[in-house]
Amino acid sequence: RQMNNSLVPAVTDADDFMITFSTKADGNMYRTNETRVAVHNNRLRFLRKCRVDPDNLFMIRTSHSPNVEAIDREPGVFVKRTYLQRPVIETDFDHYYTGSDGAITFNRTLFIGLTSGDCVPVVLWDNLSGMHGILHVGLLGALNGMVKVLPRIFDDTGVDLGNARFYLGPSITQRNYDVSRSGLWTAISSQAYSNVASVGNFIIRDISGEHFDVRGLIVAKLEEIGVKRSQIQGYPHCVADPGSIFFSHNVLKVTGERGSFFSIIGPNHCDRGD
Repeated sequence: RQMNNSLVPAVTDADDFMITFSTKADGNMYRTNETRVAVHNNRLRFLRKCRVDPDNLFMIRTSHSPNVEAIDREPGVFVKRTYLQRPVIETDFDHYYTGSDGAITFNRTLFIGLTSGDCVPVVLWDNLSGMHGILHVGLLGALNGMVKVLPRIFDDTGVDLGNARFYLGPSITQRNYDVSRSGLWTAISSQAYSNVASVGNFIIRDISGEHFDVRGLIVAKLEEIGVKRSQIQGYPHCVADPGSIFFSHNVLKVTGERGSFFSIIGPNHCDRGD
C-alpha cells in the first residue's frame, strides 16, 4: 500500500505543546560508530529546524523495560525519579529491569525525545498541568503493560487521567509485523500466552506467518487503566509500507542497514516568547 508523502502526522488538542517527528527527508537518526558524525549532524539540523535547544532535550535511552522516569531540570543536571514495575515477561536484556523506556516531565521548558524505527512512540500530554512525555512501547512494552504505571505517576503528581491525551505515533502495524520470524517472539511466546490475558486477540495467523497488533494491545491496556477512546489518537499508516516517509528497522534489516527517526514533544514556541 502506497503512502501519500503529504500525509504527515496530525495531532489535535495539543495547543500548549509542539509534537513533531523527523522523516526520511531529515536523515537517519540511528547512530553507529560508522555513522556517528553524519547522524550527529542530522540530529542537530533537525533540532535547529524545530528550534529545540539540545541542552533542554532529554533523550530516552531504550532498554525495552516497562519502567518510566519523571524528569526535571536543575542547573547542570537532569533529576530523575524512576517508577519501576515488575515485567510480566522475563528476559535477559541489559537494563531490562532497571532501565526506563519512558520519560514524563512537568517542566514547561523541557523537551522529551526518542529515536525509534518500528516500536510505538506513545506521546502523552496534559494541557492543564503541563505534563508531557513519550513512552517507547514495542512488543515487550505492550505485553508488559507499560502504560499501567501511569496511574501511579499521575496520583503522585496530581494529574487527572481524564485530562491526559495520547498519540500513538508512526510505527509498524499488524499487517507488516510478522513475529513468526522473530527470535524474540520464539523465546517469549510461551510466557505471553501464559501470562497476558487475551494475547491471542492481537495475533492474526495466515499463510505468511503470525502478525502481532502492538498498537491494538497498547490501546487495550490504556482502556484497562481508565483511558477513554476519545483521549487516544494515532498515526494511521505503517512505517514498513512502501513509500513510507519514516524509517523502519523491519524494512532496512533486509539489507543489513539500521535507521530511526525522532519523536519530540515540548513547549510550543509561542509559549516561549518566540
